[in-house]
Amino acid sequence: MPGIDPDFLCHRLTIDPRVRPVHQRRRKSNEERKVNLDILDEVREEARVKAEASKRRVEYKCSSKLKPRHFQVADLVMRKAHPYRLENKLSPKCSDPFRVTEALGNGAHRLRTWNATNLKLYF
Repeated sequence: MPGIDPDFLCHRLTIDPRVRPVHQRRRKSNEERKVNLDILDEVREEARVKAEASKRRVEYKCSSKLKPRHFQVADLVMRKAHPYRLENKLSPKCSDPFRVTEALGNGAHRLRTWNATNLKLYF
């Protein structure tokens, strides 16, 4: 190319004759690749089963600690206070009693849109 230095375009390798060549791994043959492709579905299925088992263990661990709460309509309940609203350790942990107006199911109740996990039965 006109105007470009030929030393810039041409790359010259500097090979040291004292350096020994690097031994590379032998590549797998076609038969080994075919065997690996045959067991690929089995390996994927095994990984899927292990992932599902792990999910079930986590779900069991979480659900074993969960306290189911069911309230009836017209029950008086108290709402848990948020930690940032507590002024000191002697502050009340729950606020004034509220009346349940509707049970929505799955632990949800109509009560100024609070969920049952934040509620406690008022005596």
